[in-house]
Amino acid sequence: MLNNHIDPISDVSCDIMEEHVGSSDKAGVVTVQNLSDEQDFYRREFDVPIYSMALHPKYSRSEDRAILLGGGDKVMLITKTRILGHRKITILQERRGKVYAVRWCGPELIAWANDRGVQLYSYTGRAMVHFVSRPVDSSRLEFYRCSLVWEAPRTLTCGWGDWVQVLHVYELRMEERLRWGTEFMSRTHRVEVTPAVRTHTTTEPCRVCGIAPFSSDRYLVLACTLEEEGYMKELEVRIVERTTLVMYFVDAYIQNTSIPCSTV
Repeated sequence: MLNNHIDPISDVSCDIMEEHVGSSDKAGVVTVQNLSDEQDFYRREFDVPIYSMALHPKYSRSEDRAILLGGGDKVMLITKTRILGHRKITILQERRGKVYAVRWCGPELIAWANDRGVQLYSYTGRAMVHFVSRPVDSSRLEFYRCSLVWEAPRTLTCGWGDWVQVLHVYELRMEERLRWGTEFMSRTHRVEVTPAVRTHTTTEPCRVCGIAPFSSDRYLVLACTLEEEGYMKELEVRIVERTTLVMYFVDAYIQNTSIPCSTV
């Protein structure tokens, strides 16, 4: 058991080798621990709550040991320098609204969700790739936990409140960049955005508080039905069709009224 936090933990992450585990809390503490070496430990305190964190998928094997953080209105990248092994912080974005979730999309891409929508960023190209605005009439998203889920090799799913959005990401070959002109030379990927699916238009309306792949054509959803916006009536685990969010199976395991959704 790792006892690195006193305050509520906001997020956890591990690399693909499962050698390092990272965690963050709402007091602004970020830690990374090697599971087999207690001396390989990193801890840093920030002056803002850290709501989301993610280790680079190859953290254990990479020299820069990148850590992605979302705190306040900032998206921050912590990397290890080659000189004396110090860690530096790079601000990837700020003043664009509160950041709710950050995730790696493989070793080359970064995604984050803020008040305005979902942003894709090229880690290797050090450039913004694509931005998807949240629906204008979307629900009070701050009440619900945002899920960003990457499915290799090219699919990013955002499940958040009454909004589920899927992005398909394709790497651009050099000949494609040359063919499309000099403005595309710095772009490493192109993105295809499918129309957003809204949960309030389904036969069983809900708010998404968590989402995960469940076979190639379904999602497993932590679904919240409401008494009023922001207050949970029931919390259910649903298996739904990906394209329509129509329920295939439901297992209601919490039935309680007037529970703030932000506590889920």
